[in-house]
Amino acid sequence: MIREHEIVLVSRESSLKGLSEALGLHLKAVHSKIEEYKRAEVDWSATRRKLEDDVRAESIKQEALARELEDTKRDRDFAKMEARSLQVIVMNFQAYHPNLTAS
Repeated sequence: MIREHEIVLVSRESSLKGLSEALGLHLKAVHSKIEEYKRAEVDWSATRRKLEDDVRAESIKQEALARELEDTKRDRDFAKMEARSLQVIVMNFQAYHPNLTAS
């Protein structure tokens, strides 16, 4: 069991006392590693939640920007139509009132 779990014997003493001390040190080391892994898992979970929140927030921003872009394109297209309509009105006016147009 000592070799299987890589338990380091503190002393060359193979008595029950020496073996129990070695086992105690080994268990402390294992416990320390477990606590270290638990802290790392908590840190990783917090980081993952923050990144998920960031992704969610950026996704919401992206959707809002896409809607704003579509609205802007619609406004631009409407403005182009109005400009064309005004050009037609001006051209018709000039055609019917050639003496009022400036040369």
